[in-house]
Amino acid sequence: MGKEFVIVKTRSTMFCHKCGREFERSEVFSRQCGTIKRREQESVCSSADERLVIEHYFERGFRYDTIVHFLGKYHDIYMNVRTLKRKLHHYGLRRRNQGHSEHTVRVINVKLRALRHFLDIVECGTS
Repeated sequence: MGKEFVIVKTRSTMFCHKCGREFERSEVFSRQCGTIKRREQESVCSSADERLVIEHYFERGFRYDTIVHFLGKYHDIYMNVRTLKRKLHHYGLRRRNQGHSEHTVRVINVKLRALRHFLDIVECGTS
């Protein structure tokens, strides 16, 4: 009689650290709570996964330095803010109303000064 061998394929089961739901192999986010899979749970990060993670944080309104911090802490993706901004530009992502032109700021300041002056006049007239 020969010995029979049973080959058991094991896979490392990964669970969401927030909701406890099991991740499918190709998932980057938990479908239940939207949490991103932690990097220490998965050793290889493809460029597509990196993009998804960056887009996830960006679309939720996190500041650039916070996104860079989260990428390093939770996903073992290290970059500086300048690189992050370059990648976001490459992905076609921009902040809405990121800033105002110097002209716009100047116009607002002039209007505020005029309003303050008007209020001072009204206040002096009622005293």
